[in-house]
Amino acid sequence: MYISNHNHSLLGRIWICWDSSMVQFFGKVQLNDNFEFFTSFIYADCDAKQRRSRWKSLIRQASITKGFPWLILGDFNVTSKAREHSRRSSVSKVLINSIEVEDIRSMGFNYTWNNKRAGSEAVAKTLDRVIGNWDWFNKYGDSHCTYLSPGISDHCPSVV
Repeated sequence: MYISNHNHSLLGRIWICWDSSMVQFFGKVQLNDNFEFFTSFIYADCDAKQRRSRWKSLIRQASITKGFPWLILGDFNVTSKAREHSRRSSVSKVLINSIEVEDIRSMGFNYTWNNKRAGSEAVAKTLDRVIGNWDWFNKYGDSHCTYLSPGISDHCPSVV
């Protein structure tokens, strides 16, 4: 099964796919083994001002999810470390410290976005992330994310 935000964005910036025999959505995600967690899917605008609005929303959500596992997935449209940019330049800081989250263990592609150009015009960055709060790591510490081949997209899909 899948849902997308295509009705709100003609480019369909977020697609969420799941196996309905394994996952049920009830405001929280509930796995068949009765494990529950909060999840947020994010598309952060390229515009810094719009992105700050998204960060404020995440800070509000953090207060709601306090004490519960919380997983945030999506396109943050910023890198947080120089090594997440193929040209090692212009790094923006994501305000993830204020919501006490960090990247879950990942495999697959190091850079999750590329501009689909070759040679000296090629740029690749880690813009997409899967991050969890401390409660996530306490309960699901052995979980991981795999970033798959982008195919025709400029972003890598992630599988948790």
